[in-house]
Order: sequence, then C-alpha cells, then structure tokens
Amino acid sequence: MSLARAGPPEGPERPVARLFSNYGFVTSMEFFHFGPERRLFGSYVPQAGGEGASSVAVLCYPFGQEYVRAHKAFRQVALLLSRTGVPVLRFDYSGTGDSAGAATEASLDEWLADVNEAIEEARRRSGADQVRLGGLRLGATLAALAARDRAEVERLVLWDPVVTGTAFVEDLESRIGHREGTTWWVYGFPITESLREDICRIDLRDVQLQAKTRVIQMLSRPADNYDALAEAHVDHAGEVESRVVPSPWDWNYSDAMGGILLPRDMVRAVVNALGG
Repeated sequence: MSLARAGPPEGPERPVARLFSNYGFVTSMEFFHFGPERRLFGSYVPQAGGEGASSVAVLCYPFGQEYVRAHKAFRQVALLLSRTGVPVLRFDYSGTGDSAGAATEASLDEWLADVNEAIEEARRRSGADQVRLGGLRLGATLAALAARDRAEVERLVLWDPVVTGTAFVEDLESRIGHREGTTWWVYGFPITESLREDICRIDLRDVQLQAKTRVIQMLSRPADNYDALAEAHVDHAGEVESRVVPSPWDWNYSDAMGGILLPRDMVRAVVNALGG
C-alpha cells in the first residue's frame, strides 16, 4: 500500500485566505502551494497591523501520529504569534499532509530541503531578513539541521526535540501496527527502512549551529538527553536556554477520540519563546 498525495494544482496560484477569530482577534490566514512545481502545501499568517516585519517564523511539524496530535497546537501558536508582530509560515513535508508525493518515498534529505524551501517562501512573503525556526519532536530536529547552514536564523526553538534518531526509531518500533516487507506501519503512517536508517543517523549533539543563533529548548519534562543537548550547543551556538513547562508529552499516543493534544501553557510559552 502506498499513500500518494495528489499533485500540485495546475494553472496560476490562487491563495485561499480565511479569517479566524482567536481570543477576540480576527486574523487572516492564507493557504497555498509553493516550492518546486508547487508541491508543498503551506499556510501563512501575516503579523498584526500589517507593517513590515524584521523577522518571520517558520514552524516545522513533527512526523506521523505526532503531526495529527500537534496540528491544532501549531495553529494556535501561529495565530497567537502573529499578534506579537511576527508573521508565521507552516507547511507540510513532501509526502505528508496536503503536500504532493508518496509517503512511502519520503526521505530525511527531502524533508530538509522542504524546510529550506519554507524559509525562502517565508522571507519572500514577509520581506523579513531574519528567521525564527521552531519545531516539535522530529520537526525540531529538522529545524536544527536546517539552521546549521543558514546565517539568517537568529533564533531556534526546539520543542521536545528528538535528540537521537535511534531512540525515536526504537519508540516507533514498539508501536508498529503491521509490516509490509521492510516497511513499518505505525498508526496508519508508513516508515520505510531507508527513512529509518536516515533518522537513526541523527544525533543533535553533533550538529554545529551558527555562532549567532539563539537556542531555546521548550521541554514538557526534564531529561538527561535534553541537558546533554544544551551542553553541546553551548560550545558553538549563541545564547542557549532550556525552559521546562510541565505538560503532556506523549505526542505519539493514539486513542478513539482522535488524539488531539493542546497543552495551553506550553503553547503560550512557545509563543513567548518565538516572539519575545
């Protein structure tokens, strides 16, 4: 079984704008396709007031069931962050969500390229020079990998990041629903052998960030691997900080109610970390 997404729409781009009421504020949110052959699906929330922004935020989703659990929280972060004067772009990786491509052909390199495309699109739409990257779980990991080579990333917010890929894959293995050859299916999402190998090679402690990039870890609970990551970043990144906001942390949980997770205290804290 292969989960193939429809190709990008034909013809000229026609972004769809919708209005959202959020805590009494009405916010416009645009939905569109971008990137090579417009294969990537994104949404953009301009900053409140509509004036020129010096920084734009790009949010990187987690993977699989964690994406499903976190989608509403990410929307809240985007809407609230725009009120602080920071425009926000969210997007789906190739082969996931509403982006084109087959889920069974996904690769970490392709997703990393998607993050870089999202950064360019966010800068183009906002006119901002500086970028604030934020991500949850594997999305935080991809954000950190992208930030290595991007001097314009002034801030990197890592929300419960995947520090070592091996631990992440081991957790996925414990949740396998069924196998098709070498492909695992976890909560309806395929994880191919090549993707697992890509992820297992990750160790964020070895990632060398830009000297000017400020790093903020947003943690639902303290853990030794988060402490080790912060210590590693102190040697080469700019200011490094860890903030613990006790919150539900099992983003890979699935239940009959759909598994939505909206940790409001953490959402507000992430908004503050990206917008403060």
